[in-house]
Amino acid sequence: GYGAVNIHASLLPKYRGAAPIQWAILNNDPVTGITIMKMARGLDAGPILMKEEITIGENETSGRLFERLSDLSGDVIVKFLKNSAGKILKEEPQEDGKASYTPKITKEMAVISWEAEALKVSSHIRAMDPVPGASTLLGDKKIKLFLPNIRDNLPSSDTPGKVSIDEERHFLVETGKGKIEIGEIQLPGKKRMAIKDYLRGNEIKPDTV
Repeated sequence: GYGAVNIHASLLPKYRGAAPIQWAILNNDPVTGITIMKMARGLDAGPILMKEEITIGENETSGRLFERLSDLSGDVIVKFLKNSAGKILKEEPQEDGKASYTPKITKEMAVISWEAEALKVSSHIRAMDPVPGASTLLGDKKIKLFLPNIRDNLPSSDTPGKVSIDEERHFLVETGKGKIEIGEIQLPGKKRMAIKDYLRGNEIKPDTV
């Protein structure tokens, strides 16, 4: 037998540790996947027995990617058990020099930096969805934002974080470079809601940052 076997939600040795799904989205990776490995001393460091790759969607959130990797992991475990029945599978030692580590996501990490470019802000908001939720201040209220959509990547902004509402009632925020549209918002003590519902009962003053 193999002794103890572990399943991990990244393509090891990349993203060992606690939060591989969130970091794949934070870093705008095009792909991630599932690795089955033998348990060994060291964090997620054992030899690799099987890998399966998956493409990350353009506007994918951590929650959605988690669901897809969970589904994939079931398929991979079945395939692994079939392939390993009565056979010795090839073990691929991990190259420790290529290893990277993913620290746990904290609430402090969830605060949005509007000075970053639109792509980075978008990936940050998606990586923090659903938990802990990317946060920022609107006036003196700490709000959480979800479902970003990059509207343009081009102009640099003098006032990153400036909010504008266009004629079609889209909620747009300037970043260091480009604008993003926000799809959902969460106020303190409330549930997530669509921006259009929020704007029905709340006026955003011009020049709000």
